[in-house]
Parts: sequence; structure tokens; C-alpha cells
Amino acid sequence: MVSSNDVMLKESITQLFARQVITSILPISRYLPFIPPGQSPSLIKLTEDIIANRKATMAQKREIKKDILQIILDAHHSDPKLYTEQRVRDEMNTFMWVLFTLILAAILICK
Repeated sequence: MVSSNDVMLKESITQLFARQVITSILPISRYLPFIPPGQSPSLIKLTEDIIANRKATMAQKREIKKDILQIILDAHHSDPKLYTEQRVRDEMNTFMWVLFTLILAAILICK
């Protein structure tokens, strides 16, 4: 488990979970204008920071973990036209979204 004292990150994740709960209970809520969108700018910045840190690690030729991010970055490196920077970020955001949804489902089932 990773621990962090970053209050903004904790609040962003808490808001994301809250949005997921509201959307799962009331699916029509995603179409209401006063409900904020699913992805907050701070989570998008978090994703970009993670990708930038991994690219810096790759540039230093240090040992790299083989995880989903590395697989996507390897695809980007092999074909930058197909896997653009935007697509790499979107793939990671989608992966994080799926993980958050699964974690939320596990929390709701266990309660």
C-alpha cells in the first residue's frame, strides 16, 4: 500500500469515489449539469506526472518495472504516430478509472 500526505490527492480520489457512488445509484445523474464531470484536473495532472516520472526513469536507463504503464510506453516508443502522448494519457486514465470502479465495487460489497 502506498501512503501519501497529499491532501489534494486524497480529496480528488474521495470526490471520484463519491461521483461513482452517485452515478451507480442514480445513472441519470451523469447527465445533470450540476454534477461535476468524472475526471478532475488534479487526477489528470497526477496521471501526467506518473508518465513523466516513468519517462525520466527510462531516459536514465535505470531498471524499469514491467507494468501496464511500461507496456503502453513501449508501444508509444515503437509507434509514436499510433500511440500518441494523448492516447498514452487516455489509456492510463481509463486503466485508473477501471481500478477505481473495481475498488469501489469491492468496498460496497464488503459493507
